[in-house]
Amino acid sequence: MRLKSAIAVFVLGLVVLFLGIGQKTFWAPPERVSVALPSSVQQAPLTVVDPAFAKFGDGKVDLDIKGDGAFTVAVGRPDDVAAWVDKTAHNTVKGADAEGKALDVQHVDGEAKAPNPAGADIWASTQSGNGDLKFAWSAPDQGDWSLVIASDGTKPAPSQLEFSYANDTSTPWSVPLMVLGGLLMLGALLFAFLFGKGGSTPAKATAAGPAAGVGSKSPSIKDAVADAPASDAETTVSDDKPAEIAEPKAGEPKNAEAQDAEPQDAEPKDKPSAFRRIPAIAGALSLAVVGALAGVAPAHADSATPSPAASAGGSGDLPVVTDDQLKRILSSTADAVSSADAAKNAKDLGDRATGEALTIRTQNYKIRASATSHPAVAPVAAQKLLTQVVPTDRGWPRTVTAVTQGAKNPTPLILTLTQKSARENYKLVSASYLLPGNTFPAMSADGVKARDAKSANGLTASPSDAIAALVARLKDPKGSAKTKFGDNTYFQQTEELKNNVIDPKNNGADVKPAFDFKLVGQPDAVYTSDDGGAVVVADLEFTVTLTPPNEGDTVDLADEAVATLAGTKKTNKKVTEHFIDSVTLRIPPSGSKESFTLLSADRYLTGVKLG
Repeated sequence: MRLKSAIAVFVLGLVVLFLGIGQKTFWAPPERVSVALPSSVQQAPLTVVDPAFAKFGDGKVDLDIKGDGAFTVAVGRPDDVAAWVDKTAHNTVKGADAEGKALDVQHVDGEAKAPNPAGADIWASTQSGNGDLKFAWSAPDQGDWSLVIASDGTKPAPSQLEFSYANDTSTPWSVPLMVLGGLLMLGALLFAFLFGKGGSTPAKATAAGPAAGVGSKSPSIKDAVADAPASDAETTVSDDKPAEIAEPKAGEPKNAEAQDAEPQDAEPKDKPSAFRRIPAIAGALSLAVVGALAGVAPAHADSATPSPAASAGGSGDLPVVTDDQLKRILSSTADAVSSADAAKNAKDLGDRATGEALTIRTQNYKIRASATSHPAVAPVAAQKLLTQVVPTDRGWPRTVTAVTQGAKNPTPLILTLTQKSARENYKLVSASYLLPGNTFPAMSADGVKARDAKSANGLTASPSDAIAALVARLKDPKGSAKTKFGDNTYFQQTEELKNNVIDPKNNGADVKPAFDFKLVGQPDAVYTSDDGGAVVVADLEFTVTLTPPNEGDTVDLADEAVATLAGTKKTNKKVTEHFIDSVTLRIPPSGSKESFTLLSADRYLTGVKLG
């Protein structure tokens, strides 16, 4: 019976070993999983790949895209993609089924056209293809990401898409099973070798001599010794005689210890032997085998269906643009502005300038076409990027600020750009040089919070009140607002300009000048700095009014730039000169005794009105 038990354990070990080897070989899951877009999917101008799909293959998915003509693959935040797609008809690839054999695709009806996604600022990155493209999708930054695949926004998006990703080929049960199977087989062999002699028929010990008669029973040597008294239980063995066993004398009681002793090769009924443990061991091993079989299934099955949380893919408090995205935006803006500056043609700015920045450059080009000595507007450079301010507020309009210094910039230039909607590019709205001696406040690299211009929470004054103080200081240099600012070159240049205007030799005798300052619209941006303070970017309108003292008197326009925009060098009408002052202001945190700091300021003539 013991031999049979050893054989059973050996066979069980062989099966377990087979299971372990199988998981590493013929049952091993495939290294990659590939799944294609069904041909039955309805055509649409856009195809969106849900961020949940990026969870496959540790976030690295390869796409084989085939289509007619040129197409673009764009990577963007889920909320950005949703805002850009808007009401356009599209197909959304939500993920794959549990076995990775079919894609979950949802069609959404809508408008038949969308803008061409190529080159749009909203995307973290784009890649173009023509006919065929192998696209390696990996997350460009933290958080969730989606894909948009489109031709030109008017034609159907490429319909032949195949997704492939690395499968989870881990087989955690294989090695333990192989080790366990080997141990079971080795244990069975040892068990058979050590105890196999007493396996089926107990060995009999008989004395050498005449054969015992039929029906007679020969006691074993062990039994005789156990039954003999301590004094007579000696066995003498000689070479020429059979063993003689001393029998106890009649009437003598047997030794108490010998009487209680059990034969050594008998199995006690109240204790489990190794044989009786075999079923329990086999049961435990069976449970292990069942667990192992559960691990034989392809490993990608568990990861093929993303969780609802993964599918939702919110962008949270992440910056509205990535570092690389901002650099690309700055580079595109700098290229457009440089081209326009060189040609002195505002049309070359394209969609890269708006608001006061567009007005400043348009008028500057007009002035310099006649007044060649008039200074140009500060050149915009994307490099060297010194500081970036990227908010985490994900609504529109969005505003970002960067501090750069190119080879032609004497001091760092503070650039502020605004994106009005998801389908528009960022446009330059302000550019001004950092004033000498100033340092731009430190800003969080993880994104900053935009502030309400009317709120003074955590500050020594609200941004609106700080700008009002700056306007008061410019209007009345000796007034109460003087103590709220330190002196700087901007204030000095403003007083010099006033004195030049007042000088009779410049505009004619007895001309009555007047000066005024006011905020243009609302601040371009208000950010919270790392020290708890705030940075405000705004535009001020500075006007100089020249009025003839008497009817019929003339105003001389000695400034060549003013004369160019006025279209005359003399006039008997009232002259109003308009300037735009682009400024950046720092407000200290509450509790600070610091004054406001005018970080940057630049003034440009933008118009002259007669009458």
